[in-house]
Amino acid sequence: MKTRTENNNLKKLNIMKTIFTFLALVVITAAQAQWNADTAVNTLVADTQAGTMHAKGTSTGETYVVFWKSVPAPTNFELRMQVLDADGNQTLGPDGMLISDQIPMGTFTVTMTTVVDANDNLYVGVTGTGGGDPAFVYKLDTSGQSLWANNSVGSGFLVTVLPLASGDAIVGMLGNSGGVMQKYDSTGTAVWPSVQSIGTGAGFKAPANFFELPGGEFMLVHHVLVGGVNSNLYAQRYDVDGAPQWANDTQLSNRTTLYNRTYTGTQGDGAVFMSYFGSNGSRFDAFLQRINPDGTLPWGLNGSDFATDDVNYETNVDLAITADESTIYVNSRYTNTGQSMTGTYIQKFDTANGNRLFTDAAKEVFAIGDETVPAGKMHLFNNTPWFVVNSGFNNGATPTELEAVYLDANGDFVWASETIPLATFVANKGAVEYTKPVNGQSVVVFIEDKGAGERIYAQNSEDPNACTIAITCPATVVVETDAGMCTASAVILGTASTNGCNGEIVTNDAPAVFPIGETTVTWTVDDGTTTETCVQLVVVEDNIAPTITCPQDAAVEVATGSQYTLPDYFDNGEASAIDNCTDPVTMTSQDPAPGTELAVGTHQITLTAEDEYGNESTCSFQLTVDDVLGTEIFTNKSISLYPNPTSGTVTLSNPSNFNLKSIQVYSVSGRLIKNIDIEEMGTSKVLSMAEMVRGAYFLLITGEEGQATKKIIKN
Repeated sequence: MKTRTENNNLKKLNIMKTIFTFLALVVITAAQAQWNADTAVNTLVADTQAGTMHAKGTSTGETYVVFWKSVPAPTNFELRMQVLDADGNQTLGPDGMLISDQIPMGTFTVTMTTVVDANDNLYVGVTGTGGGDPAFVYKLDTSGQSLWANNSVGSGFLVTVLPLASGDAIVGMLGNSGGVMQKYDSTGTAVWPSVQSIGTGAGFKAPANFFELPGGEFMLVHHVLVGGVNSNLYAQRYDVDGAPQWANDTQLSNRTTLYNRTYTGTQGDGAVFMSYFGSNGSRFDAFLQRINPDGTLPWGLNGSDFATDDVNYETNVDLAITADESTIYVNSRYTNTGQSMTGTYIQKFDTANGNRLFTDAAKEVFAIGDETVPAGKMHLFNNTPWFVVNSGFNNGATPTELEAVYLDANGDFVWASETIPLATFVANKGAVEYTKPVNGQSVVVFIEDKGAGERIYAQNSEDPNACTIAITCPATVVVETDAGMCTASAVILGTASTNGCNGEIVTNDAPAVFPIGETTVTWTVDDGTTTETCVQLVVVEDNIAPTITCPQDAAVEVATGSQYTLPDYFDNGEASAIDNCTDPVTMTSQDPAPGTELAVGTHQITLTAEDEYGNESTCSFQLTVDDVLGTEIFTNKSISLYPNPTSGTVTLSNPSNFNLKSIQVYSVSGRLIKNIDIEEMGTSKVLSMAEMVRGAYFLLITGEEGQATKKIIKN
């Protein structure tokens, strides 16, 4: 296997061959504007000589490219934009479209910023250099339409934009008197009555990174200038009106950073994370800092160190967070202490505690001396690192190559070849940008002189062994409600099947408790780049019948020759039904039906209750209909009750000493109230009615010689 140094020597031997190849193909590519398989040719973004350039991808795989075009004085520079579709076709003409030629420009440009919002609109922040430092923000869509009526946002440098979910945007900048910011609506109209200052306390401040928080609030990581371009990083949280929410800004680091350098951040695990490198004397070290929503720093001042050894210098860091927000990868350009040799290292952090997961020394990707360093943004593909390196001694003039790198979760190369070439023409590559992968494809955009002056080129990057993510949901699940409940818990859904791609995470949105009926559960597989979903149906059925309560067996009396009119026992409250899902239970029936005329005798009354899901319960009781006072065998004077009415006790008199057995006490509706045993009572017995409510009652007295019914009033 050849070493990296040997490969670099081979590149030099192939210089002339590559140049001839390029000359042979340049005529062909001039007529094309789509991805070119020849990495020495690439795809031309715009047929113009460009200076500073920025590139950003959209959620559909298109690529915005914004650049300054050098033109004759007094204009000096035009701000232009090109959009490449997912196939590499120019959509805005061979030279892109003009954003503005009215920005007062001198003979140089300063820092430009770009960001894409959730609707794939592009924001561009620039400063004119022709005097007065005028600041502008342009909002454009992929067709090139300008979405802000007014683009002037004051004067200042580092014009930084935070698109908000509402469609508004926060714009911050370093003005003449310090850092300021303003909120704009979706048309570019200022929202706040006046600009708000960045941060609290003394010192000049410049914006670094904005992060949107819940409820329209936001956090801003900013620089506090400490002399020249030197700075320290701080953070502050703001409400929807731009008012600071912490009493004091939170200092993130005491290492010296540069206010005009880009540092990257991300959000996850309920916090904001910033990767940066700073100096302590002559030494450079990289860190990952966690900032909680309340401004606390659980990992302390500076954060978690990229590596704890103090042998090599750690510079130019970038970060990317996994889909489950549990880990963050950070890569770094490594140098020896003399900064004469370079390489690439990577670290993996636990987002909860800041622990280094690739050892305290980080992991070597390319050794110091390989002259192979990260270029452009690092992303995750299948939840593992996906980035571009610039290979070769990069002094801005000597030839370099751009190569794609794909690492697994352990920081090892996924591809046997370690890297895949993307731009191999023998020339220096600058202003490298790398878009987030969409549908398995990223785009590297760069500036290079292939012999006709510096032009912007692009090349798509794909995993040749890409695994297409897919998901199949488990079958429909049908379950019964939990006992006594109208819901189902602890439902076993089964397992979704996938293609088992590297880094994929499978989740679902199933509730802990399912309601009665049908619930749709959405399963999602996410590899950190692409997501696919499927739907599973969960059906909760109610198979539990209502609980029905019948009256007790009862006896009623009617006048001799008459019939008893049967009441509605559900209506009068003597019967009831309750159900786990149907409340109240309204589907009830009675057999015989209410209103039926019953003759003297014993009848079975059946009651039925049904819930809304067709579950049915029944109960029965016996109702005895007697003639008035029933069959009287005892003579009227032989058995008596007194006093009547009574307020508490009543005496049963049995002067004939009949062999009496029991007394059944009934309400006037025929409901049995209680049974009293009166065997061996003799000729007299005191009965208590104290527990009975006021009203009329029938007492059915039964003995060996017959029975008698007496009516008594309880006061």
